[in-house]
Amino acid sequence: MSPRFSPPLPQSPRSPSPRWVVFAAVMTVFWFAATAEVHAETTPESSHAPLSLRDDDTVVWLGATFMERMQQFGYLESILLSESQATPLRFRNLGWSGDEATGISRAVFGAVEDGYKRLEKDLATAKPTVVVVQYGAVEAEHASLDEFRQQVSRLLDTLSGTKARLVLLSPLHRTQPQPFFPDPANYNQKVDALCEVLEAVASQRELPYIDARDLLNGVDSHDGIVPSAAGYRQLAPRLAERLGYPTTHWSVALSRDGDPVAAGASLDKVKWTETGVSFEATDEHLVATAGESNSRLRVAGLPTGTYAVRAGGLQLGSFSAAQLAAGVSLPNRGGAPQAAQLRKTVMQANELFFHRHRPQNETYLFLFRKHEQGNNAVEIPQFDPLIQQTEARIGELRRTRPQPYTIAREN
Repeated sequence: MSPRFSPPLPQSPRSPSPRWVVFAAVMTVFWFAATAEVHAETTPESSHAPLSLRDDDTVVWLGATFMERMQQFGYLESILLSESQATPLRFRNLGWSGDEATGISRAVFGAVEDGYKRLEKDLATAKPTVVVVQYGAVEAEHASLDEFRQQVSRLLDTLSGTKARLVLLSPLHRTQPQPFFPDPANYNQKVDALCEVLEAVASQRELPYIDARDLLNGVDSHDGIVPSAAGYRQLAPRLAERLGYPTTHWSVALSRDGDPVAAGASLDKVKWTETGVSFEATDEHLVATAGESNSRLRVAGLPTGTYAVRAGGLQLGSFSAAQLAAGVSLPNRGGAPQAAQLRKTVMQANELFFHRHRPQNETYLFLFRKHEQGNNAVEIPQFDPLIQQTEARIGELRRTRPQPYTIAREN
């Protein structure tokens, strides 16, 4: 719903007194500041986004360690579910630690070519309509540019056969989290050279290419190579933005004598009292990650005092009337518990699919010891209805709901 833009005006039909002139000037400045913030913070979904999500998409993450560990946290998927209008929207993580474009890590006890066949099998299981491909982190340790070009080209030929839309994501630069860690300069130079190959291949094939080399800068990491849990939370909004889905900024400006102004939400039931104000907000998008909500609240016209801000049962903080009039950043919003449940459910779906395509006892189910327990392999496809049920729940959780807000005087 489009926000209402109407600067407050004196309600008296008579000629305004000097006091009213000053008041109108102050409130007009306040309104223009809020309006500028709304325009600055609202970014419409781009139809030219590299990921360009569509209805009924299944997005596959394909790569090595960075991709594989991403599924444990669900931050990026939650942002894309919140910011995209595509429905239904599914995710399948086919990352495999230490993997290369040859599929070598997927070989398990076999030859490299067996690993590539496993990769093809996993793709058939996932049934992608979009594949985000990231290779080069391992190849930078040993592969020549020609070898890497050939391996990536072969993989892209295979992926083209799935008819899925493809996006190439560059490997990441290493950082040096502590002085005693090795200097990553030489490794990063090799990554740069491989990225030139990737960019050239992407240009030749007219595929989107995303330069993600700097994503780990300032991100929490134990070793400078793979983010920690906190690191994945930190970089998820950055990566989502490069994929074409920046997190929506939320802004609400209220004035006792003027109309409310909102971005990222529609407002209803605004009610002023002697001790504060209450309203109901329906967010356009769920808050993506706790502490990353990009939420700002302004309230003008409150008497001097300290006010508690609550939303959806959450205590968001205590602020003075002067602070609220100037505008405060909120650590969360009313939809934060729902967003947390969404992420938790995404993680459950990721885990179910992991067991579907990588059962821990596959040696007994499919490989050289299947003569012992191979009859249990019939249970693996039984994960499919569990995944579908979980994704149905995700579809419900991604829908925003009205949330009550109160700004009430404490003293």
